[in-house]
Amino acid sequence: MRLKVLNDKIKWVSSNGLIKVPDDKIINLPFKDSLKFVGNSPNDFSLIRYEKSDFDKSTWTEKEKTLFWSGCKAHSVNGFGYTTYEFVRAISKKINIFTGFGDIVEFDIEKSFLDLIKKENPFEKCVALIHDVPHRSRDISSHPIVGLYTTYETTGIKKEWAAKVNEYDFLVLNSKFLINTFKNSGVTIPISYVPLGVNKNEYPLFDRVKYYSKNKDDGNFMFGTYAQMTKRKGVDVAIKAFLKTFPKYKYPNVYFYVKSTYPIKLWEDMSDDRIIQEHVILSRKSLNEKLKSIDCFVFPTRGEGFGLPVIEAMSTGLPVIVTNWGGTAEFINENIAYPLDFKMVKNEIMCEKIEDNTGDMAEPSLDHLCELMMKVYQNKNEAYKKGVKASNYVQRYWSWDLSADKMINTIDSFLKKSNFV
Repeated sequence: MRLKVLNDKIKWVSSNGLIKVPDDKIINLPFKDSLKFVGNSPNDFSLIRYEKSDFDKSTWTEKEKTLFWSGCKAHSVNGFGYTTYEFVRAISKKINIFTGFGDIVEFDIEKSFLDLIKKENPFEKCVALIHDVPHRSRDISSHPIVGLYTTYETTGIKKEWAAKVNEYDFLVLNSKFLINTFKNSGVTIPISYVPLGVNKNEYPLFDRVKYYSKNKDDGNFMFGTYAQMTKRKGVDVAIKAFLKTFPKYKYPNVYFYVKSTYPIKLWEDMSDDRIIQEHVILSRKSLNEKLKSIDCFVFPTRGEGFGLPVIEAMSTGLPVIVTNWGGTAEFINENIAYPLDFKMVKNEIMCEKIEDNTGDMAEPSLDHLCELMMKVYQNKNEAYKKGVKASNYVQRYWSWDLSADKMINTIDSFLKKSNFV
């Protein structure tokens, strides 16, 4: 990143050694170092801002393309972090990609990825893509063309958020239904859609039909779910349906497993020891092993921008019961899942103030969820077969490599339509 030295008395800049300040007082430093110098000494240094006209066409050609990806750190604690990890890894197989998210929060990440994110970007005048929530303010003048890749979970966003989004040059969303959400809320920049994906190597098929044809069924049945459990995820509805449908005196061997990253309150009676709650950060390998112990994945969400836990569960062959609205509705149907009925209600869960207007979201049907959970329990071989179909479908059509291709093509299309290349 280019940095302007404002103080004539400064002759050297320390950054992994000494850098002599040239006569024109303009030096090139790594992104993080530049921000540090400006933050610590705003009277001595300033960032050089880029305009669209500064875009270097040689950074995006038919033969070679360069993308700067920034925003959320790469990790497996939440959807944004894990998405960053998978997208950067997939895109790096196809074009030059550099990152600006710094350190990672991860414990089982491969060295090749660590080496990748440490590379410094020699092409400041290339396209940048910020992967973040829509309401966070960011300095987007460090590159001449900057897009936003984001998500949300309802039918509307706040007007002030839309104003922040409009500061970018283009917008990419991870679900089709969100296009109307952002347009109807006042976003006017070009909008495209690129979905998330699933890594079939980390979430391989566990064929329960074949397994139980060779191994004795222990007579237990485990429903389960995992995510960062807020009320939006509908875990309260799931537990209520479980307790209503499977009273302990009648179904002592039916259980419900809940995994969350952090401790949660389940909003329901937790005295039933058949409800197993864990709050722990698991590696993907450990999570996949945990999914093998579950017979049905239950996700009565009130709103998802995409729904990574659902598609990951499907990839392993788990039968899934999931709300048939929002991001999850775009990759489920009755042949490969158990779509859950719902009604649309005013979004109050995600509003900080009563006057906030962030549209509507789904309220999953408790009665239908009870019906579907009992259907899966009573017809588990049929459910297992449906899970195998789901695995074959998502692994074929929803891979990270396909999503990376769509992202590159989306950026390419924007640049061409806007006459940048």
